[in-house]
Amino acid sequence: MKKIFSIILLLGILATFFEQCKHESPEPKNVVITIDTTHKDTSHKTFPDTTFHAPNTGDSTCFNTQILPLIVSNCSMSNCHDVASHQKGYNLTNYTNISRYGYPIYSSLTKGSMPKGRPALTANQKAIFLKWLTEGAHNVVCDTISCDTTNITYTASILPILQNYCLGCHTTSSANSSGGGIILDNYNAVKLSAQTGHLMCSIQWTGTCYKMPKSSSQLSSCNIHKFVIWVNNNFPQ
Repeated sequence: MKKIFSIILLLGILATFFEQCKHESPEPKNVVITIDTTHKDTSHKTFPDTTFHAPNTGDSTCFNTQILPLIVSNCSMSNCHDVASHQKGYNLTNYTNISRYGYPIYSSLTKGSMPKGRPALTANQKAIFLKWLTEGAHNVVCDTISCDTTNITYTASILPILQNYCLGCHTTSSANSSGGGIILDNYNAVKLSAQTGHLMCSIQWTGTCYKMPKSSSQLSSCNIHKFVIWVNNNFPQ
């Protein structure tokens, strides 16, 4: 009898033990978290460290003739990132600020949030800006460059200059608000402006015409010469 009682008691203890085990939390497993440290958070107004360290592959991109006019024409107009407006605290009219916010600028350009309310930059323009960044974002000033004036056409010679210096303000969508109503985003419109003499007067800074590009230095003598040849050759397309 005692033996049977002992067996029943043992079974009761085991049953209680297993019942308690059902409610215990499983032993936690080790969790490995991989943190991507190759990208910086650029969503804030101020960027804690926007300096990009990369090997210098050669200063082939000119800041004063390729990068500055690109940003001034598309981002630094009135009510955006010029000296007076400096929207969200950003004045993008000089090398110091453009180089400081280089990668956030590039991110905005590729996402389409800049230029705001204006046509996006071309793939070639974005590539030039990225190339400048990866070269080290240096303030390379190019004063003397070779000037190729052979086979001047609108598509190959004139349009790239307009894209870099003028189309931030003078597209069909932006001309009325920031370009004085002057459209320069297609061949016929540019040809008409050149035929009236207004375009050449503006880029040559002669007479009473409004000096263009706005809020920037005059076009290089090479670029002006390309326009002159294009006009003299009857506007080849």
